[in-house]
Amino acid sequence: MNSFDALFHPRSIAIIGASKGVAATGSLKLGTAALQYLVEHGFGGKIYPVNPKESEIAGLVCYPNVAAIPDSVDLAFMLLPAEACVAAMQDCVAKRVKAAVVFSSGFAEAGHEALQNELVAVAHAGGIRFCGPNTAGFVNVTENMVGSISMVCALNPFRQGSIAFVT
Repeated sequence: MNSFDALFHPRSIAIIGASKGVAATGSLKLGTAALQYLVEHGFGGKIYPVNPKESEIAGLVCYPNVAAIPDSVDLAFMLLPAEACVAAMQDCVAKRVKAAVVFSSGFAEAGHEALQNELVAVAHAGGIRFCGPNTAGFVNVTENMVGSISMVCALNPFRQGSIAFVT
């Protein structure tokens, strides 16, 4: 499987920063939304929540880090503070993850170009293709793969057709 296939047609997804519940604003936490959307839309692959503070999320075993996942991982979702993403990308390189979606903000758009350059350098050196940072993601409706944190994804089910939408 090449990195583009892993990004758009993954068989397994690690959600780094998976969480439970809602934010203080009453909306879903981003790590909750990412996991919930995959489950609710019927993603057929394996889902691995990653959060060192939890042992289970949404009925799934939660792992303390990517290295602890016993199987291979095609795609990683990163829902972490920007300063934690470089280390998470390094962990993904060590695990041989092929692709990632970095939802996190706080990079070049916030004046932290050096941090973004470091993230890109780590991913590039490790052969990881990624979407982001600071993205709402994308959806592959044909395969029920919701790689997005947009509240539009709360609409269920999506109708299949011939239109693509990437944010």
